[in-house]
Amino acid sequence: LQVCTDGRPKLLDVLDCTGAGDVDTSTVVEPSSDGSLKGLSGRTLRLPAYWPTRKVGSKYHLGLKRAFEL
Repeated sequence: LQVCTDGRPKLLDVLDCTGAGDVDTSTVVEPSSDGSLKGLSGRTLRLPAYWPTRKVGSKYHLGLKRAFEL
């Protein structure tokens, strides 16, 4: 998997758009009984039913980064 079909080496370019680690994720929340979280922006975040950690008592770290700050 290191070379293309014509023998040239494959190149991988990765662009980090995560905010360079400056997203504060210290806010910890637990999902409600219906499997939803209240996001930092005020919106309701619905967790997929197939997530094993959807149950009450699970903990999620929330962070928020505005796109214009990147």
